[in-house]
Amino acid sequence: MGTPNERTARAAVETLRADLTRVAFILPSPASSTASERLRRLTERLDDSILPRLRPTLIPQIVALFGATGCGKSVIANTLSRSHAMDVGVLRPTTTRPVMAARQEEIDALAGHPVRALAAVECAPDCPEGRAVIEVPDVELSPP
Repeated sequence: MGTPNERTARAAVETLRADLTRVAFILPSPASSTASERLRRLTERLDDSILPRLRPTLIPQIVALFGATGCGKSVIANTLSRSHAMDVGVLRPTTTRPVMAARQEEIDALAGHPVRALAAVECAPDCPEGRAVIEVPDVELSPP
């Protein structure tokens, strides 16, 4: 998963990480000791924080929209999913149950995930890769 820009960024950071393993400070000095510590902290940050966020995940990013009736959740959900999966209207409430919009690949990736039991699923072929958008009805309208 991931857009071409995300894949390019991931490849660049992975290349940087591989290059850092080949850096060696062979002359002992206070400066090389400081540089070695900074290099260790940089590679640790890349390994623990940055690279995991750049690697593809097995399930899509799930964006859930909550808000009061009439605040525009459906419009935002349709925009984020690049679809018309969510009903938009002037009658309130328009959304009466959670609805998820995603590409078929993401819907399949969420098979067995608890979100599938909570929301009606709409296929949105133009939804960005790796994203599922869920619109949740107003809390006051949800059954207990």
